[in-house]
Amino acid sequence: MCKRVLEDLEPLRRDASQSHHQRYLNVYRFLQARDEEIAHAFNDPRRSRMIIQLAAIHAYGLLEPDELGRFSERTRITIESLAKELFRG
Repeated sequence: MCKRVLEDLEPLRRDASQSHHQRYLNVYRFLQARDEEIAHAFNDPRRSRMIIQLAAIHAYGLLEPDELGRFSERTRITIESLAKELFRG
C-alpha cells in the first residue's frame, strides 16, 4: 500500500499548473487521507479488530481473491459487506 501511495502522490507533486504552496497543501491532504486508510488496515492489530482490518485491506485492493477464499463463506460475506459499507461509501 505504501508503494501505491507514493506512486499516486507523484501527479500531485508534479502538477505545474498549481503553485508550490497549493501543491504542498494537496500533498498534505492526500497523505492525511491515505494515512487514515493505512491505519484502518494495519494499525493496532488485535483479534477483536481482525474482521474490520481484513475488510479495510480488501476494500483497498490488497487482499487477493485466493487469500479471501481461504476464509469460511460466512467470514468472506462479512468481510465483503463491511468493505462496501465502511470503506467504499
